Amino acid sequence: MDNTKESNFQYTNPRITKFSYIFTELSDGQWEITMKHKKKVEKLSENEAKVVLDMIICASEDPSPFEFSFSVEANFRWKDFDAATVSSLLSRTAPSLLVGYARPIVAMFTNSSGIMPFNIPMIDFTKESIVDFSEL
Repeated sequence: MDNTKESNFQYTNPRITKFSYIFTELSDGQWEITMKHKKKVEKLSENEAKVVLDMIICASEDPSPFEFSFSVEANFRWKDFDAATVSSLLSRTAPSLLVGYARPIVAMFTNSSGIMPFNIPMIDFTKESIVDFSEL
């Protein structure tokens, strides 16, 4: 039974282009976590764009016992989608895919530092404004 079909929305191997972390004092590990992100979409051709996701993750204490900062990017290509669908895919689906590449690295570093491993949760990008790809 083989009815698997390749999606018309594909991406290249994601690249983590920046990754930094800082650990200071280790406390009880019961922190409220703050996550901030910014995404950039760059049109490469009619059916291809580069999406860059920048994130900062830290504990809400001052000073924060840890902070991660990273950028991950990939080129996305598609066929047979209207402009509105492409805009939604690049604004919402692409960042969700990209954050998955940093998730195991953040978990490994937190675990290796002697604190409870932190797994980046699923992020709801549907509340974000959509990049109008036709304007790029």
